[in-house]
Amino acid sequence: MNVFLEQGWSVFLILGMAFMTLEARFVQAAGIKTADMPTSMSAASPVAGKRICLDPGHGAGSSGAVGPTGLIEKDVNLREALLLKEMLEKAGATVFMTRTEDVDPPLLERAKFNKANKTDLFVSLHHNANAQNDSSMNRTETFYHWYDLEGPSEDAARAIHREMEALLKLPNSKVYMCWAYGVLRENSYPAVLVEPSYLSNPEEEKRLRDENYLRSIAGAYFRGIEKFFEGGRPEIKLDEAIKFADDGVIQAQVVCPAGSALVARGDIRIKVDGQPHYDYQFDTEGGALSIYLPIDLALGKHEISIAARNVAGNTSFVHRRFFELQKPIVRAEAKQIPLFGGVLKDKVIVLDAQGGGGEPICVAPGGLRASDVNLKTTLCLFDYLKQCGASVSMTRTSDKEMDNVERVAFGLMQDPDVFLTIGHRMPEPGMGEKPGTFATRFGARWDGGTAIGKAMAYQTRKMLGTGAELGNINSRQPLPTEVHNWSSWEAMHAAQRYTALYVCPMMFDAPGVEERLSQTAGCRKEALALLYGLLANFGLEDDKMSTISGVVNAPSGAPAPNALVQLKDGIVIQTEADGRFEFKFLQAGKYEISVFLAGFKPAKQEVEVGDSGETAIKIELKP
Repeated sequence: MNVFLEQGWSVFLILGMAFMTLEARFVQAAGIKTADMPTSMSAASPVAGKRICLDPGHGAGSSGAVGPTGLIEKDVNLREALLLKEMLEKAGATVFMTRTEDVDPPLLERAKFNKANKTDLFVSLHHNANAQNDSSMNRTETFYHWYDLEGPSEDAARAIHREMEALLKLPNSKVYMCWAYGVLRENSYPAVLVEPSYLSNPEEEKRLRDENYLRSIAGAYFRGIEKFFEGGRPEIKLDEAIKFADDGVIQAQVVCPAGSALVARGDIRIKVDGQPHYDYQFDTEGGALSIYLPIDLALGKHEISIAARNVAGNTSFVHRRFFELQKPIVRAEAKQIPLFGGVLKDKVIVLDAQGGGGEPICVAPGGLRASDVNLKTTLCLFDYLKQCGASVSMTRTSDKEMDNVERVAFGLMQDPDVFLTIGHRMPEPGMGEKPGTFATRFGARWDGGTAIGKAMAYQTRKMLGTGAELGNINSRQPLPTEVHNWSSWEAMHAAQRYTALYVCPMMFDAPGVEERLSQTAGCRKEALALLYGLLANFGLEDDKMSTISGVVNAPSGAPAPNALVQLKDGIVIQTEADGRFEFKFLQAGKYEISVFLAGFKPAKQEVEVGDSGETAIKIELKP
């Protein structure tokens, strides 16, 4: 690509390929499998009915990058786009092309063309080159505009990038938030730029001359695009002109269109003047959202942004509104009743999502980055802890790169009771860990943190079902290799000031873990396991309290995944593939349980429990 020389990068479009029957051929030079065009497509493809704009970069006099032996980027981009167009159309999408021949529409005209056609996704396809002539460089880079940070464009970028990483497996690959690229900056969203590889790399240039290799890249685009559209997307209904009474409460509505997954309480993202805001109430069943502005908000102009992510992991458009506060807010402060008897009330807890930015920690075979999972689990745990009355903060709330010194400094400033690093990793043979073991690992400095690791190990293991290969999973004591010394900066350099603990809820290479953690339900269950572990650490004893466990079944009798199971005035649990849920640490009394799942009627059931013991129930959904 001709590096738009705005930042020395080339723009590229990301595309993905649907699950389909393919005949695969092996390209020895690349060491990857490539796919023929599918002979048939499922009418149920998530892209069916979608309007998608493909933008093959460059054209005519703008050649883009030129390989060592003369392969021209503009030609590669166009060929990949045409292959992708055919795949998308066979799957039922309507495809618009900014060019279908060797012409070079101006960048802003490409964006204007996309907006005029009111598409659901814009993808600009490119290949990069190294401006410093380092021919060995080869990596995948995916871009989205900063204005759609934590919005659909970022979702699309990550979905496509993951498929590219799974296919090409190029080191140092990364998703970038950018500002300069005009074809994104002046466009409607979602919009992304993808550069699967570097044409300046001699081996890569050779591969890009192979039609089957181009087909495989188009296939990765297609799979990523399908993934982006799976599960639908929530919508936020908010007046253009913000209205609120003297109490400073803003009313909005979260709508889940037909075919879209539901939204849980912890998946609402609100910012006031750029700062995260957590004082709100959300009705899962009706979608009503009440936002309580800070009582001490200064008079004058302010900005609020609202977004919602559904249980399928898809984000609404970020709604931004400016409003003016003309007189002080008058409202009686609502007293939050902390969950679980307030055992975590006012506990200062710092959550540290390991990795971020250019540091993925590790990448699973299917392209899932551990750093992304760490953040998703941490965000879910953050919401649980807020409902428990804890004073909780996070070292990072987005895909941000932080060095270890920054993390330790952040922890020292909070002076927490617990600094909890959440990470996922591959096994360390030097610590006696065998590859492929389905286990939970805790790490702490030898004279600080080991006690909390022991307290949390049982609860986390039992909730996630890990540890069978290590010993008796019902043991109240840690199993062999479950808790060990850990010499990270976070554990070592501040442990004398606070309790620091590293936890890997599930080893990243264990069978089924990547698929499980690709789903929001898997990350939410990890967060629930860690919450139960923290409650045990701070004094609650599950064998002296009650538990409600159960399974949600579809009308067919099969377990229902992705159901939201809510304890009235309590936490929300999301079911995984087994349809199971478990509410622990309950006092004696009656509890109302509600279940919500897109496509089914809400279900409610009242359960009475005693002072201790487990009560098992089954909830059957109705169409």
